[in-house]
Amino acid sequence: MALDGHGIALLMDWHVRDDLNAGTLVEAFPNWTIEPPIGLYAVFPSRNNLAPTVRSFVSHLKSWVATHPL
Repeated sequence: MALDGHGIALLMDWHVRDDLNAGTLVEAFPNWTIEPPIGLYAVFPSRNNLAPTVRSFVSHLKSWVATHPL
């Protein structure tokens, strides 16, 4: 909607980085922060019998977010 000129949007910078770099989107409030920080959650039915790939992905995601804050 923001790309089509329908107003402003609250989006994660990593989601629109290419558009910001290309100039198709501009940051309206560069010094504005969201309080409290937005959470990121991994949701799955149960920790019992969790697939190794899911466990590995969640572990990797936790490590990545620790060094690249959202």
